[in-house]
Amino acid sequence: MGYAVYEEPGTDRWAGYSVPAECDWPGCAERIDRGLGYRCEDHAGDEIPENIELVAVDPKPTEGCGLFFCEQHRYQTEEHEDIAPKPDSDEWIAFQLTDASWATWRAENAEHVAQLHERMRGSRQHVALVWPPNGVTLTGRWRDIAPVPALLIADGWRRLDPELDEHPAAALEVSHP
Repeated sequence: MGYAVYEEPGTDRWAGYSVPAECDWPGCAERIDRGLGYRCEDHAGDEIPENIELVAVDPKPTEGCGLFFCEQHRYQTEEHEDIAPKPDSDEWIAFQLTDASWATWRAENAEHVAQLHERMRGSRQHVALVWPPNGVTLTGRWRDIAPVPALLIADGWRRLDPELDEHPAAALEVSHP
């Protein structure tokens, strides 16, 4: 079993090393992924004193909080319990709503997809889609592309580049090959 993408049990969030996210620390916008490398899994600390006698103990008291943190905040474990998880990033939701590999999931989860479209209505997330048969490219902010729902659900449209956060386009752009 791989851990690239999976639904987090008991939460409304996706996790895995292929899921882009921000650090869950309040006010921190550090870009991370929700892979196991960023997951808080242990509140006991990493150091074991040299002269300690190791005995079997219940692991529950030292289990991590399960949230995802950048390197700066991951080990500030005393403060983790009061932190609320951040929602899925606009980048991740745009990928779910546009990438051809998620077409089956979108078809099987129409109500959830409608909720995600509503959430993205005011998003500044940039997306780039291409229609493979003729190479027409559609690039722009989600809020500018979203009014054309047929483009977002057509299985033929594919994302070009998931790293378009800094894309200079202010509105919809269409280019032909």
